[in-house]
Amino acid sequence: MSASSSGWTRWQWPVRIGGLLVAMTLTLTACQYSGTPSPTTRGGASGSTGTTQVHQPNGPGKGESGPGRPATNPGNSNGPKAADTPPPRKDYSLGRGPNLTARVALTFDDCPRSVAEERQVLSGAAELGIGLMLFPTGACIRSGHFDADFARSEGHYVFNHSNTHPQLTKLSYDGVLSQLAPPGVQSRYGRPPFGDWNNTVARAYAAKGMRMWLWTVDTNDWHGYAQDRIVKYVNRTAKAGDTVLMHMQWNAFSVDALRQMQAGLAKRGLEVCRNSGTTTPERSWTVYC
Repeated sequence: MSASSSGWTRWQWPVRIGGLLVAMTLTLTACQYSGTPSPTTRGGASGSTGTTQVHQPNGPGKGESGPGRPATNPGNSNGPKAADTPPPRKDYSLGRGPNLTARVALTFDDCPRSVAEERQVLSGAAELGIGLMLFPTGACIRSGHFDADFARSEGHYVFNHSNTHPQLTKLSYDGVLSQLAPPGVQSRYGRPPFGDWNNTVARAYAAKGMRMWLWTVDTNDWHGYAQDRIVKYVNRTAKAGDTVLMHMQWNAFSVDALRQMQAGLAKRGLEVCRNSGTTTPERSWTVYC
């Protein structure tokens, strides 16, 4: 090998290595300014110049936690009691309301013919172990025909049913709010007259901290049907978890009718909502059935 050849060989590898380092530097610089996102950053939407920040939800959000199991009354407890919160909206049914059990809810609207009749029927229902859901109007309470405190003391629930029983969908937002105000019952659940509602009505109920509770079985007792006909219809029609609509001024609001409905449904393997045996709360999301 010649001397010149030997000198070239001596300098050949340093030159090649230097060239390789320059090429690598240029490549890294090009990547840095090409906009390629870091593997730890989620790229923004197409056409955006920023990146997407992912926030973890703070709290329960839409699916707020609720009682979930209103079938049994926890009774007295020495430990801390869970907060009374509304049932999850995704599980809430306007027809079934807060009753998440298989028991049939017997409900009565409007106004009894007298407070004496109210007390007789509600005491008799309590003796039968039946818990009723009652929706008197504010006008009824003001007239003295319905005693809400007595009803609760007998283990029944009392809910709002407006003040003067108008068609709420024909009222303004403020008009609906007025109908949900005292002397009407201030409760967590309410039933719009005729079961008639729209977005305005729904907003007013929400503003009052109420949820609507309608029905799934309509007896149409306001036609003046005889007690026997109403009882037979309920015993034949009601299914597990149903809400039965009746009225306190018509013929099924009697201890005898309640006894027959309880017995008739039992023959089909159904139970009615039970009486808790204690005074029910005025404003509670939880309804024990």
